[in-house]
Amino acid sequence: MLKHQHKILFVDDDLENLRLAQRVFRKNITVLTAETIEKALTLLSEQEISLVISDQKMPEGSGLELLQEIAKHSPNTIRFLLTGLTDTEEIQTAISEDLIFGHIIKPYKLAELRLTISRALEFYELKQEVSSLQQDWQKTARETATLLESGSALSSISEVPHVLDRIVSILCKDFGYQACSIELIDRNSWELFVKASSGFPENYDKRRVTIEGAGLVSYVARTGKTTYLSDTSKDERYILQNPNTQSQLAVPLRVGEEIIGVLNIESGRLEAFSERDIFILSSIADKAAAIVQQAHLFDLVAKGKEEWEQTFDSISDGIFIFDRKKRLRRVNTSGARLLRQKFETLLGQYSHNLFPSEEKLELLKQAFETKQRITEKILIGEEELLMQATVDPIWDENKEISGCVVILREVI
Repeated sequence: MLKHQHKILFVDDDLENLRLAQRVFRKNITVLTAETIEKALTLLSEQEISLVISDQKMPEGSGLELLQEIAKHSPNTIRFLLTGLTDTEEIQTAISEDLIFGHIIKPYKLAELRLTISRALEFYELKQEVSSLQQDWQKTARETATLLESGSALSSISEVPHVLDRIVSILCKDFGYQACSIELIDRNSWELFVKASSGFPENYDKRRVTIEGAGLVSYVARTGKTTYLSDTSKDERYILQNPNTQSQLAVPLRVGEEIIGVLNIESGRLEAFSERDIFILSSIADKAAAIVQQAHLFDLVAKGKEEWEQTFDSISDGIFIFDRKKRLRRVNTSGARLLRQKFETLLGQYSHNLFPSEEKLELLKQAFETKQRITEKILIGEEELLMQATVDPIWDENKEISGCVVILREVI
């Protein structure tokens, strides 16, 4: 049973045969007729025709030539040759090369013709469904690739612009959208600025708009509501950026309950976004928000590390950090000055090479074994300065000792 309405075309210079064909099919099938090859080609160029049956003998040429021409320009159309001849080598070659679906021998019975065409149209619908499934699969594969790429872990803050640029580029190139941007909220000015964009006019990436201003992006940043304009010409919230934009979708970027920006997508087609599209794009927006948040955390860690290092180097006491094997991993400016050596020559040396008294006192060994602070006076350098050494064990996340910190303070 056919699921869709179909148009079929009979091509024959015998008008009586054409009138007969028009009476045979009614339900779900519209019958078109052409008494010349030229008219047949015109009809095919004007509308989608599911199936063509052409008589072999035509005044302007053969039906097989017509069907071969149709195969070039409309390969999905089912093609039958109507002939009074039995199987010929030419017809069999055309079938094997997929130039025609089959042939119908005249004279034919109407019931058999009706059955043959119905089955051929069922095959046509099946092919269309398979093609649609293939397109869906390809689209899903692209969507999955985008989600995986957008959700991949970052190893540094410098990767963030590249990943966000890649997301908007894929949405335009592989998903077929006209333009896309990721716009973030500046908490100092409460303006939206463009972090990544593709498909927009030149200098669009320089624009800044207020959250309280006009436009769909501002509206979504302000309300936190995913908003879809199926026809931008009918909604005052659309601000013209691309003259060909006909529909627009804006999805908020969230980190918990906080709105940090907007994923903005524009299409050159009316009603371009289905519910499935909105679901997928919302998932991509979630990934983009996670990437922005991860970048923010990277920034905080980097700033914290910088502040820690500044504090570490500003301490007047000498500070030495050793690993479990008693090799020096970090030293501050005061520590290097005490030993009268450069940082690059100190790092990696063992504690007993740096502190001669350590070979006898074994302060680090005591700290590792007792798992407690050790305090002792030791002599440092050629001048044998008397220093108070405090050794504290360092614990890792598994509550194991991974090293120790040595603080040297001059005894006055």
